[in-house]
Amino acid sequence: MTLSLTGIRGAAVLLVMLSHASDLRVNPWSGINFLGAGRYGVFLFFVLSAFLLTRQFFDRSVWDGRLHAFLRRYFRRRFMRIFPLFSVALLIYFLLQHEGHPIYPIDGAMVLKSLFLLDAKGIFWTIPVEFEYYFLLPVVALIFVRFDRAVIVVAGTLAMVLLWSRFFPPVYEPDVLPFVPVFLLGSLSAYVSRALADADNGRDFQWLFEALAWGSAFCIIMQIPFFFHAATGWPVGTTTFHDHFLRFGFLSSGWILGALHGAGGMRRLLESRVLIFWGEVSFSAYLGHMVVLKSVHHFLPGLPVSLQWMLFVGLTALLAWLSFRFFELPLSRWRPSLG
Repeated sequence: MTLSLTGIRGAAVLLVMLSHASDLRVNPWSGINFLGAGRYGVFLFFVLSAFLLTRQFFDRSVWDGRLHAFLRRYFRRRFMRIFPLFSVALLIYFLLQHEGHPIYPIDGAMVLKSLFLLDAKGIFWTIPVEFEYYFLLPVVALIFVRFDRAVIVVAGTLAMVLLWSRFFPPVYEPDVLPFVPVFLLGSLSAYVSRALADADNGRDFQWLFEALAWGSAFCIIMQIPFFFHAATGWPVGTTTFHDHFLRFGFLSSGWILGALHGAGGMRRLLESRVLIFWGEVSFSAYLGHMVVLKSVHHFLPGLPVSLQWMLFVGLTALLAWLSFRFFELPLSRWRPSLG
């Protein structure tokens, strides 16, 4: 994975963590909150996931003539990437509920529903959404591969995105259907990125992509309600912009394409050690940060907010790294043969 994309993943998980910490008024800076920003991080996750997975289908030498074996490996890797850690996290949240320290209402029935992608609570709602798109993605990617005319692919996909959005209005639920346009934009971004690399003329427009990267990131940040109100003076609620699925799909796609094909300024920022670290441990951090946050807030209520924040971030970083190093990483190195 390109390092800058790892950095975007790091930015995404930090948006989620900042938002959830602000829910409990645990903010890194006094007078500033990030309420509502977590959903924007989720959109970044969705678009980036679609981008990365679609991109691997463009190397036809890997799967041409043995598509069934390639798809078997694709689904095995997706399962091993998500479900082992997902299952462990569900068990932890269930045990906390059983022991009288609930974070989300997760009983035995909800654990089973979550594992079968039928329902999910709290942060877990994103897992069924993303995993369901994994089944659609090969179809989308193979259609892209079969069509050589970029204009038709781009125009057709954008038309599908707009049409789909009319039939499935934005709703936050553990169902992929309302989010298909967001994922499609991620897959389309992978197609556009490949076309730019093949054409080898993207260097002429590096300044434009650099502006796209900074502009997209700026727009995402400025739609965090606190910053939007500070800049405009207009009253906005925490969820004012949450239903703008397409807007954040386009902004996330713009940030990714701009970072990859820009002049390098945004790329250097995203490749900072901090963002790379959080990008690498993002899945563990996403699933586990609420346990740390609620524990710090509940058991150390008298601790100054700034210290609560530092303890929350530090413990989340430590536990996420341990999970990544000794759980995620060994599983990611499992490489079944194509057969």
